[in-house]
Amino acid sequence: MVSGANRFILAGGLAALVVATPWNVPARAAGLLPNGDFEAGSLIGWVASERRDGVVDVVTAGECFSPEDTTRITLFGNHAAVLRSGASGRRSSVGILTSDPFVAGDGLVFATLTGTRDGYRVVNPVQFEARILTAEGDTLTTEQFNTSVVRLREGCPGEPRDGRFYVHYFDTRKFLGQEIRIQFRQNTNTGGIQPFTLIDQVIRFERGEGPLFTSKPVAKAALSETTRGVLRLDGSGSFDPDEGPLALTYRWHIDGENQVRLGGFPCIDDLPDGTYEATLFVNDGFHAVSDSLLFEVTGSTADGELSGDDESDEIDEDGDGDDDAGDDAGDDPVPTVEIAGCDEEVIDTDHSVDSGARDDGAAGTDDAAAGDDATATGDEGDSLPEEPDSEDNTPPVVDLDEDDSSASGSNFAVEADEGDDGVPLADADLQILDADGDNIVRATVILQGQEPGDALVVDDDALPAGIDVSADDDSVSLFGMATAGEYELAIRAVTLDLAATGNATRTISVSVDDAGGQSNLAFTTVTVSTP
Repeated sequence: MVSGANRFILAGGLAALVVATPWNVPARAAGLLPNGDFEAGSLIGWVASERRDGVVDVVTAGECFSPEDTTRITLFGNHAAVLRSGASGRRSSVGILTSDPFVAGDGLVFATLTGTRDGYRVVNPVQFEARILTAEGDTLTTEQFNTSVVRLREGCPGEPRDGRFYVHYFDTRKFLGQEIRIQFRQNTNTGGIQPFTLIDQVIRFERGEGPLFTSKPVAKAALSETTRGVLRLDGSGSFDPDEGPLALTYRWHIDGENQVRLGGFPCIDDLPDGTYEATLFVNDGFHAVSDSLLFEVTGSTADGELSGDDESDEIDEDGDGDDDAGDDAGDDPVPTVEIAGCDEEVIDTDHSVDSGARDDGAAGTDDAAAGDDATATGDEGDSLPEEPDSEDNTPPVVDLDEDDSSASGSNFAVEADEGDDGVPLADADLQILDADGDNIVRATVILQGQEPGDALVVDDDALPAGIDVSADDDSVSLFGMATAGEYELAIRAVTLDLAATGNATRTISVSVDDAGGQSNLAFTTVTVSTP
């Protein structure tokens, strides 16, 4: 049940990473955090906590640690940490794991694998988040990660299945030399069951020794047609600022299907009339990012149910043409769904969805017969911006009060009373500038020195189309490619609700990212009085 470094798989099949990266970084460049491999069989060196009955624990290879069969899941050693929702399966149930303090270097690498129950066709069964905290526990920055997913049969022991860990990198260069902590959080997106996420091999890189490819690609899901009018999904607006380590690969999931469509332009003329949501996963061999598209098909000539909806449990985990379910001997080839008029491959993935990249085949063809009509909701089909040149990129600038009427520099100041709701985080003249004219891909809002009862609140109705949100009481992440003006509106949609008691000053940091670089940190100071 136990193998070594070969289970630490980088997307695209790069070499193993234990204390050296695939780019031949010397072994001295990286080392495990104390008990970063959890081989102590305990959480020594870490602090477990939870919200609404979330669970944090250490698991052992070969044992049942879920209502589903986990006995075949291969770990790096004998143990790994696990986060899961509580027995209630509530979406608000969060498992939280926080490291002891350490000195920040270039960055951190860690591996994750999410397990969920087969039959729940949710592309992202969990929301997995990592945060960098101060030694005292205040949040400095937060980031969401797409985890690799294995779909497991209910009952343990029962039908064992294995999955592959996915590797993530968290850049900590802006905190160099500071004492920090890393914190992992998981909550479920699938109510009523208890999906879990395994964490292993938490590795710290020294200053100047981090991996070469630290910028995430940007995923952009859209619709287009071939020259002969065949409807297709279109990932051509996606790009990679640092062009590495591998060429971008594309995997598309359409809700309700048990298959993956591969490549930058998979045809979808096989879909019957209806409204669909497609999620695009883009991978550069180190980072996986996603974007979603809601669209409607009308006038379709396709018959019956969604393609590939054949309840097959076979999956090619190794790329060798054999499914990996059941016994190793006598496996049949993976079923492939042929789509008329397209040469894009579609593979069945009923029980395993890996957001990591594989060899995803060629781009779409223009030699197809005429297809369906479709309309995308929102502006996903609009013309796309050109890819920024990361070498010449000028990071954006955030100014929360452009005319400095409340505070100097890029900051904003406001007064409020205890218990006030809807305290603004920026003045009416909030401005985001990007000298290159690049689109913004993310904004991060963090409440520092939070008092019990304080909460950042997002008005979802005020968010521009194309900008999504992940929010907690003390942090908000806004993400999705949009203009600087649209991100100004999104930041204005975030406000602060103050606790009924506690007149300490609150500080909120705001930053944005254009994929080629992160902006300055702008700060809102809220002076709180007792009425």
